[in-house]
Amino acid sequence: MKKKLFTGVATLGVIALGVAPLHAGTGSGATPNLSASYSVGDAQFDGSGCTQALITINYTKSGAEIDDISGRVRLESRYAGSSDSNANSTFIGYFEPQQGIATSEFTICSFAVEDGMTSMEVTGTIVSDVFTGTETSATLTPTTLDIIQNPTKLSKPKLVSKGSFVKYRVITGTAKATTLTKGVVGADGRIVLEARKSGSKKWVEVNSTSADSFGKWDFSYVSYRDVPRNSTIRISVKDCGWCTTDQVTVKAR
Repeated sequence: MKKKLFTGVATLGVIALGVAPLHAGTGSGATPNLSASYSVGDAQFDGSGCTQALITINYTKSGAEIDDISGRVRLESRYAGSSDSNANSTFIGYFEPQQGIATSEFTICSFAVEDGMTSMEVTGTIVSDVFTGTETSATLTPTTLDIIQNPTKLSKPKLVSKGSFVKYRVITGTAKATTLTKGVVGADGRIVLEARKSGSKKWVEVNSTSADSFGKWDFSYVSYRDVPRNSTIRISVKDCGWCTTDQVTVKAR
Protein backbone atom coordinates (compact mmCIF):
# COMPACT_ATOMS: atom_id res chain seq x y z
CA MET A 1 0.00 0.00 0.00
CA LYS A 2 1.31 3.44 -0.89
CA LYS A 3 1.90 5.85 1.97
CA LYS A 4 -0.31 8.93 2.04
CA LEU A 5 1.81 11.91 1.10
CA PHE A 6 -0.38 14.96 1.40
CA THR A 7 -2.92 16.65 3.59
CA GLY A 8 -4.60 19.99 2.97
CA VAL A 9 -6.54 22.50 5.07
CA ALA A 10 -8.24 25.41 3.36
CA THR A 11 -7.74 29.06 4.20
CA LEU A 12 -10.42 30.95 2.32
CA GLY A 13 -11.11 34.60 1.64
CA VAL A 14 -10.58 37.50 -0.73
CA ILE A 15 -7.00 38.75 -0.72
CA ALA A 16 -5.27 41.39 -2.76
CA LEU A 17 -2.34 39.34 -3.98
CA GLY A 18 -1.36 35.65 -3.87
CA VAL A 19 2.14 34.53 -2.91
CA ALA A 20 3.81 33.20 -6.04
CA PRO A 21 4.94 29.57 -5.68
CA LEU A 22 8.44 28.62 -6.86
CA HIS A 23 7.37 26.46 -9.78
CA ALA A 24 3.65 27.25 -9.93
CA GLY A 25 2.16 24.42 -11.94
CA THR A 26 -1.21 25.70 -13.11
CA GLY A 27 -4.61 24.49 -14.27
CA SER A 28 -8.11 25.84 -14.82
CA GLY A 29 -11.72 24.93 -15.51
CA ALA A 30 -15.24 26.34 -15.59
CA THR A 31 -18.92 25.52 -15.22
CA PRO A 32 -21.66 27.85 -16.54
CA ASN A 33 -21.73 29.60 -13.14
CA LEU A 34 -18.18 29.32 -11.84
CA SER A 35 -14.69 29.60 -13.31
CA ALA A 36 -11.44 28.96 -11.50
CA SER A 37 -7.72 28.79 -12.12
CA TYR A 38 -5.31 27.25 -9.67
CA SER A 39 -1.58 27.00 -9.07
CA VAL A 40 0.45 24.57 -6.98
CA GLY A 41 3.97 25.49 -5.90
CA ASP A 42 7.00 23.28 -5.37
CA ALA A 43 7.45 21.21 -2.24
CA GLN A 44 10.93 22.31 -1.13
CA PHE A 45 12.45 20.38 1.77
CA ASP A 46 14.67 22.07 4.35
CA GLY A 47 15.97 19.10 6.27
CA SER A 48 14.01 16.24 7.78
CA GLY A 49 10.29 16.49 8.54
CA CYS A 50 7.46 17.95 6.49
CA THR A 51 7.19 20.74 3.96
CA GLN A 52 4.34 22.57 2.25
CA ALA A 53 3.34 23.25 -1.34
CA LEU A 54 1.22 26.39 -1.67
CA ILE A 55 -2.17 26.11 -3.40
CA THR A 56 -3.80 29.26 -4.81
CA ILE A 57 -7.28 29.20 -6.39
CA ASN A 58 -8.58 32.30 -8.20
CA TYR A 59 -12.33 32.03 -8.80
CA THR A 60 -15.23 34.05 -10.23
CA LYS A 61 -18.98 33.32 -10.00
CA SER A 62 -21.44 34.53 -12.62
CA GLY A 63 -25.12 34.30 -13.63
CA ALA A 64 -28.50 35.59 -12.55
CA GLU A 65 -28.51 33.61 -9.28
CA ILE A 66 -25.01 34.64 -8.29
CA ASP A 67 -25.87 35.09 -4.60
CA ASP A 68 -27.18 31.53 -4.45
CA ILE A 69 -24.14 29.87 -6.02
CA SER A 70 -21.78 27.93 -3.80
CA GLY A 71 -18.63 26.66 -5.51
CA ARG A 72 -15.97 24.16 -4.65
CA VAL A 73 -12.80 22.72 -6.16
CA ARG A 74 -11.42 19.26 -5.47
CA LEU A 75 -7.73 18.59 -6.14
CA GLU A 76 -6.09 15.18 -6.06
CA SER A 77 -2.36 14.49 -5.91
CA ARG A 78 -0.59 11.24 -6.68
CA TYR A 79 2.89 10.00 -7.49
CA ALA A 80 3.45 10.58 -11.21
CA GLY A 81 2.26 7.57 -13.21
CA SER A 82 0.33 6.02 -10.32
CA SER A 83 -3.43 5.41 -10.19
CA ASP A 84 -3.36 4.10 -6.61
CA SER A 85 -6.07 5.93 -4.67
CA ASN A 86 -4.10 5.40 -1.45
CA ALA A 87 -1.53 7.90 -2.72
CA ASN A 88 -4.19 10.57 -3.26
CA SER A 89 -4.93 13.63 -1.20
CA THR A 90 -7.63 16.24 -1.69
CA PHE A 91 -8.25 19.93 -1.15
CA ILE A 92 -11.81 21.26 -1.16
CA GLY A 93 -12.66 24.95 -1.15
CA TYR A 94 -16.09 26.54 -0.70
CA PHE A 95 -16.46 29.95 -2.30
CA GLU A 96 -19.03 32.43 -1.00
CA PRO A 97 -18.04 35.94 -2.28
CA GLN A 98 -18.64 36.73 -5.96
CA GLN A 99 -14.92 36.46 -6.67
CA GLY A 100 -11.69 36.06 -4.78
CA ILE A 101 -8.60 34.04 -4.07
CA ALA A 102 -8.60 30.96 -1.86
CA THR A 103 -5.29 29.70 -0.52
CA SER A 104 -4.19 26.49 1.14
CA GLU A 105 -1.26 24.09 1.11
CA PHE A 106 -0.40 20.45 0.64
CA THR A 107 1.81 19.02 3.38
CA ILE A 108 4.43 16.49 2.25
CA CYS A 109 6.41 14.52 4.85
CA SER A 110 9.85 13.10 4.16
CA PHE A 111 9.10 9.65 5.58
CA ALA A 112 6.65 9.05 2.74
CA VAL A 113 8.84 10.21 -0.16
CA GLU A 114 10.48 7.29 -1.94
CA ASP A 115 13.71 7.36 -3.95
CA GLY A 116 13.04 8.74 -7.42
CA MET A 117 9.81 10.46 -6.41
CA THR A 118 10.49 13.89 -7.87
CA SER A 119 6.98 15.02 -8.82
CA MET A 120 3.27 14.49 -8.23
CA GLU A 121 0.41 14.66 -10.70
CA VAL A 122 -2.35 17.07 -9.70
CA THR A 123 -5.85 16.67 -11.15
CA GLY A 124 -9.20 18.00 -10.06
CA THR A 125 -12.78 19.03 -10.65
CA ILE A 126 -14.76 22.23 -10.21
CA VAL A 127 -18.39 22.13 -9.04
CA SER A 128 -20.96 24.93 -8.88
CA ASP A 129 -23.87 24.18 -6.59
CA VAL A 130 -26.96 26.39 -6.92
CA PHE A 131 -29.12 26.19 -3.79
CA THR A 132 -32.19 25.48 -5.94
CA GLY A 133 -30.78 21.98 -6.46
CA THR A 134 -28.90 22.35 -9.75
CA GLU A 135 -25.29 21.16 -9.65
CA THR A 136 -22.82 21.20 -12.51
CA SER A 137 -19.19 20.08 -12.63
CA ALA A 138 -16.21 20.22 -14.99
CA THR A 139 -12.71 18.75 -15.09
CA LEU A 140 -9.77 20.99 -14.28
CA THR A 141 -6.73 20.84 -16.54
CA PRO A 142 -3.97 18.84 -14.78
CA THR A 143 -0.58 20.04 -13.63
CA THR A 144 2.44 18.79 -11.66
CA LEU A 145 3.86 19.43 -8.23
CA ASP A 146 7.65 19.15 -8.02
CA ILE A 147 9.33 17.66 -4.95
CA ILE A 148 12.72 19.29 -4.33
CA GLN A 149 15.08 17.41 -2.02
CA ASN A 150 18.27 18.71 -0.39
CA PRO A 151 21.44 17.63 -2.23
CA THR A 152 23.50 14.84 -0.63
CA LYS A 153 27.27 14.35 -0.87
CA LEU A 154 29.14 11.17 0.08
CA SER A 155 32.82 11.37 0.93
CA LYS A 156 35.28 8.88 -0.53
CA PRO A 157 35.15 5.90 1.87
CA LYS A 158 38.22 4.95 3.86
CA LEU A 159 39.15 1.26 4.11
CA VAL A 160 41.39 0.05 6.93
CA SER A 161 42.57 -3.55 7.31
CA LYS A 162 42.59 -4.95 10.85
CA GLY A 163 42.99 -8.23 12.69
CA SER A 164 45.99 -10.46 13.49
CA PHE A 165 44.81 -13.96 12.67
CA VAL A 166 41.49 -13.19 10.95
CA LYS A 167 41.72 -10.18 8.71
CA TYR A 168 38.76 -7.84 8.35
CA ARG A 169 38.06 -4.34 7.10
CA VAL A 170 36.72 -1.22 8.77
CA ILE A 171 35.05 1.12 6.28
CA THR A 172 34.20 4.69 7.26
CA GLY A 173 32.98 7.88 5.61
CA THR A 174 30.47 10.70 5.74
CA ALA A 175 27.09 11.39 4.12
CA LYS A 176 26.03 15.02 4.38
CA ALA A 177 23.17 17.04 2.94
CA THR A 178 23.05 20.80 2.39
CA THR A 179 19.79 22.37 3.61
CA LEU A 180 18.32 25.80 2.89
CA THR A 181 18.55 27.28 6.40
CA LYS A 182 20.01 24.61 8.72
CA GLY A 183 23.42 24.30 7.14
CA VAL A 184 25.11 20.99 6.33
CA VAL A 185 23.67 18.08 8.31
CA GLY A 186 23.89 14.30 8.33
CA ALA A 187 21.81 12.56 5.69
CA ASP A 188 19.00 10.27 6.84
CA GLY A 189 18.02 6.92 5.37
CA ARG A 190 20.28 3.94 4.78
CA ILE A 191 23.98 3.86 3.99
CA VAL A 192 24.29 0.74 1.83
CA LEU A 193 27.53 -1.18 1.25
CA GLU A 194 27.72 -3.28 -1.91
CA ALA A 195 30.63 -5.23 -3.37
CA ARG A 196 31.51 -6.49 -6.84
CA LYS A 197 34.25 -9.07 -7.02
CA SER A 198 37.00 -8.80 -9.61
CA GLY A 199 35.82 -10.11 -12.97
CA SER A 200 32.13 -10.05 -11.97
CA LYS A 201 29.38 -7.69 -13.14
CA LYS A 202 27.09 -8.45 -10.19
CA TRP A 203 26.74 -6.12 -7.22
CA VAL A 204 26.01 -7.87 -3.89
CA GLU A 205 24.66 -5.99 -0.87
CA VAL A 206 26.94 -6.67 2.09
CA ASN A 207 25.44 -4.54 4.84
CA SER A 208 23.66 -1.29 5.62
CA THR A 209 23.83 1.28 8.40
CA SER A 210 22.86 4.90 9.06
CA ALA A 211 24.78 8.13 9.53
CA ASP A 212 24.77 10.13 12.75
CA SER A 213 23.57 13.74 12.97
CA PHE A 214 27.00 14.91 11.78
CA GLY A 215 26.92 12.59 8.77
CA LYS A 216 29.50 10.06 10.03
CA TRP A 217 28.93 6.38 9.31
CA ASP A 218 30.99 3.21 9.62
CA PHE A 219 31.01 -0.51 8.97
CA SER A 220 33.13 -1.76 11.85
CA TYR A 221 33.56 -5.37 10.68
CA VAL A 222 33.60 -6.35 7.01
CA SER A 223 35.12 -9.74 6.23
CA TYR A 224 37.57 -10.30 3.38
CA ARG A 225 35.22 -13.00 2.16
CA ASP A 226 32.56 -10.35 1.47
CA VAL A 227 35.03 -7.73 0.20
CA PRO A 228 38.15 -9.51 -1.07
CA ARG A 229 41.22 -7.81 -2.48
CA ASN A 230 40.79 -6.17 -5.91
CA SER A 231 37.02 -6.05 -5.55
CA THR A 232 35.07 -2.81 -5.98
CA ILE A 233 32.83 -1.43 -3.25
CA ARG A 234 29.93 0.93 -3.73
CA ILE A 235 28.48 3.11 -0.97
CA SER A 236 24.99 4.54 -1.54
CA VAL A 237 22.57 6.78 0.33
CA LYS A 238 19.01 5.47 -0.02
CA ASP A 239 15.55 6.11 1.49
CA CYS A 240 16.34 9.58 2.84
CA GLY A 241 13.11 11.23 1.68
CA TRP A 242 14.12 14.85 2.23
CA CYS A 243 17.60 14.46 0.67
CA THR A 244 18.78 13.07 -2.64
CA THR A 245 20.43 9.73 -3.27
CA ASP A 246 24.15 9.58 -3.90
CA GLN A 247 26.76 6.90 -4.45
CA VAL A 248 30.52 6.51 -4.67
CA THR A 249 32.75 3.58 -5.67
CA VAL A 250 36.30 2.66 -4.68
CA LYS A 251 38.71 -0.25 -5.19
CA ALA A 252 39.42 -2.51 -2.22
CA ARG A 253 43.15 -3.31 -2.10
